[in-house]
Amino acid sequence: MTASAGRLAVGSMAVVVAGALAASLWPRRDEATARSLLGVALALFAGSLCHLLVVAPGGPNVVPVLTGPEPGDLRWVVFGAATSVVAGGLWSLFAFRYTGRDTRSLRVVAAGVALLSLGSVAVAVRAATAGPSIALVDVLTVGYLLVGFLVTIGIFLLLWASVGANAFPVREPLLLSGGVVVLLSGVHVAQVFARPVLYPASLALASGSLLFPVWRYPIFETLPAARVAGRDRVVDELTDGVVVTDRTGTVQDLNPAAERLFGVSRAEVAGESVSAVLDQRVDPDDAIAAREPILVETQGAAVAVTGTPVSDRHDRSFGTVLLCTDVTERRTREEQLTLLSRFVADVVDDRMVDVAGDAAAVTDGTATADATAVADRVWSRATDLTTLVAHAREVEQAIADGEGTASDTDLRPRIREAVERAVDGGSDGDAAEPVVEVPDEPFSSDLSPGLFEAVVKLVVEDALERAPGRVTVEGTVEPPTVRVSADPAASGERSDATRSDEVTIPVVRLAVEGAGGSVSVTRDGDRRRVTTRFPAADGSGGDR
Repeated sequence: MTASAGRLAVGSMAVVVAGALAASLWPRRDEATARSLLGVALALFAGSLCHLLVVAPGGPNVVPVLTGPEPGDLRWVVFGAATSVVAGGLWSLFAFRYTGRDTRSLRVVAAGVALLSLGSVAVAVRAATAGPSIALVDVLTVGYLLVGFLVTIGIFLLLWASVGANAFPVREPLLLSGGVVVLLSGVHVAQVFARPVLYPASLALASGSLLFPVWRYPIFETLPAARVAGRDRVVDELTDGVVVTDRTGTVQDLNPAAERLFGVSRAEVAGESVSAVLDQRVDPDDAIAAREPILVETQGAAVAVTGTPVSDRHDRSFGTVLLCTDVTERRTREEQLTLLSRFVADVVDDRMVDVAGDAAAVTDGTATADATAVADRVWSRATDLTTLVAHAREVEQAIADGEGTASDTDLRPRIREAVERAVDGGSDGDAAEPVVEVPDEPFSSDLSPGLFEAVVKLVVEDALERAPGRVTVEGTVEPPTVRVSADPAASGERSDATRSDEVTIPVVRLAVEGAGGSVSVTRDGDRRRVTTRFPAADGSGGDR
């Protein structure tokens, strides 16, 4: 193969690769960012074609110069520099758009690129018609330096979006930046080594460096402009954790909620396996295939993990987004509701067996006690069951509402509201108002406000049934505790001897202990005190 044939082959390859780049970008020409890169591809194609025409047989009479070790004709240098200025300027505009610069910056860059491109084309036309000169080369050199400045800024923006903001894998900006660096350095390298054939080789390499990320990465599916500006504002504010992995299950990014949820930092786990974030191995593919969220136990919390594939419009997979939702409170509520329903069902079943037995004894004449006494006992049990079910439903409703914890809420007004509701719901409208003593300091708990109020209301209501004239409600802050005392002897009106502790207290105990608190009943003679210790606001009051 002769030297001329070799240069012709290299020039043809540059045309083919640049044409392939333009063809791959043409379907996306309606997108502003893609149009900038399409302009780069067309400039590379035109530059490669012009150089091919120069070195081809029958082209301008500069072949003897191109075959020599020291070219004396500057025409190919002018054409090459003009191509570099136009393509480099359009690449800079692409980088600014791709990284989400503001409209004003884009307009300034676009105007500068337009002026530099028009000037370069004018110089190239002048060189083709009147012949190249040192003055024309000097003019192109100025444009070349200005474009180099813009390209440097564009490279910095791309690398910062990748390394600083984790908008996309670092390989993507490296390839995009490498392509423009090769493009700008091609003419200079060819001159330094006195081998013009290196110029079309650089064009082919630059086109290939740009073609690969366009083909391999979804660079126009979700632009870093959205991923950086939009994602960081939206995703970082999500209360759910978001973990982004690549196709191999390697962590690429995670939001602050995921950092708090799993007790890790972005810097620690970036580039590591997803198992470095989750306490147990979760295959992203399994998370995608699962119809229900995968439940993971981590850092003492229950986390539901849902996987969503990241793909382009051609269904090429690029990774997975794992949405991690803390379901600890929801699962706790579900467990509380299950225990409460099971308890009520068991009690109702046992009591109804007793009621059925008493009723059968009366009807078949085997009862040894007076029928009236048996009827009173049946009535009492039925009333207790009705009260039990009503109280259980009230607690269930408060648990199901799930208002969230009250760690930052002062619950003292809730204590008074609970007492007022208990008094209003009592059967004795003439009963004396309970004595309420709330602390001077804010009262807070890790229990939801609705459940807290329901618990206090039920305990006070139970106390009023026992001693309507003498009930004291006292709250203390450390630990958050509410004590409800009933003293029938002091009122002289009623004794609680017939009131069973198996009606209200078990329901309250299930609700409070399930959240990490405790309920106790103590007696001092006729005086009865129910002490409800709620989980502390910082979670130290229980295992919740």
